[in-house]
Amino acid sequence: MKSILAMFFAALLSFSNQVQAQATTGNQLLGYCKEYLKDVPADLFNAGLCGGLIDGTRGGVDGGLLLAGKRLDEMNKFRQYCVPDNATRGQLARVVVKHLESVPENLHLNAQVLIFNALKAGFPCN
Repeated sequence: MKSILAMFFAALLSFSNQVQAQATTGNQLLGYCKEYLKDVPADLFNAGLCGGLIDGTRGGVDGGLLLAGKRLDEMNKFRQYCVPDNATRGQLARVVVKHLESVPENLHLNAQVLIFNALKAGFPCN
């Protein structure tokens, strides 16, 4: 299973952020998500990047698992996180911000890796 996840993340990191010249870091993501959580974001584009990166990471994980031949009913076992169906985007953004603020030494890392780690920590599977 670890080799499948390693291959998936290698593919995810190589194909992600093609619009940007370089990959988004945790430092950038933290700013985007703090903007997203404001009552009235001053920068709607950056606020949207937070939600887009979270949604994209979740979709990438699921897509990678499907490509690896996993059935939909097996996804939680391999995904390593279990986001409730009724979780809001705001809740996901708060979980990501909480995680990022707890690991300032890792904010130079790729945003998708940090989102994945935040979801694992915030929504463990029982």
